[in-house]
Amino acid sequence: MRVFAIHANNPIVPRSVTNPVGGQDRVRRTAGAVIDRLNVIEDWLIGRFEQIPVERFLVNSLYVNEYRYEYQISVVQLEMLVNDLLVELGLLPNDYVVREVVGAYEQGTGLAVENLANISEDYTRTVTQVLMSDPWQRRAALVGSRVFEEMKGFEGDTGRDLARVLRQAVQDGLNPRDVVGTIKERFGVAESRAKRIATTEISGALRRARWDEAQDAESRLGIRVRLMWVSALRPTTRLWHASRHGLIYTVQEVREFYAVNANQINCWCSQIETLVDKDGKPVVTRAQDRLLKQKAQYFGY
Repeated sequence: MRVFAIHANNPIVPRSVTNPVGGQDRVRRTAGAVIDRLNVIEDWLIGRFEQIPVERFLVNSLYVNEYRYEYQISVVQLEMLVNDLLVELGLLPNDYVVREVVGAYEQGTGLAVENLANISEDYTRTVTQVLMSDPWQRRAALVGSRVFEEMKGFEGDTGRDLARVLRQAVQDGLNPRDVVGTIKERFGVAESRAKRIATTEISGALRRARWDEAQDAESRLGIRVRLMWVSALRPTTRLWHASRHGLIYTVQEVREFYAVNANQINCWCSQIETLVDKDGKPVVTRAQDRLLKQKAQYFGY
């Protein structure tokens, strides 16, 4: 492998200490689009549910007056309502989420190309050349298809959850006010999951693009590249994420880390391409020295 140590530059380190992976605006925009649609469906479902005629019956009890509610709706009508709900959930902006995640993958590729060109004269590709290449197009398509399947899973899980609430309400004769409260609660859970999906998938796409281009630069161009970990130094950052700040890893080691223990969920860490010598040490150490000092301050040692 060829390394032009004499020409090597310091890798470009993200400016943000708390959000080095970037993409926060994209995450906010994507989560907002899904949540806005969920709010519309929530209002629609509550409106439809409240239109169901209900009769209240007093149930004898030894201690208190209890009431049972009989919903004037047939099994067929209830299943029609459930089917209508599934149709409404089918209108979630899944395609928009896919475009935003693929856009994040493209953005991450651009950052990788810029940094690789900065640290090595061997890297002569332009962003356009990379984006138009067959390998990149295949990788981007895989990213998009995986996110689409995740959104379909989210859609299905939300539908089954709400259908269970409706069926249980009718079967058990539950108080309509309590049922509406449960519907709102379940939509709240769905909104939280939508935020988590947007955060995880967009930040993951930004990272994955850099791993892929670093690996491609090494395998196709013979450039000796490793990844320097840049942790999101927040109060809520998991300690085993923060402890990696400033350390050097292979692309495979990074992939393996994110493949286990839900490490990819809500992670704002990043990894930047770094030129290394034959022993795997950074050719230029200024960036690593600065990150290690930040880590020492973060942990207070």
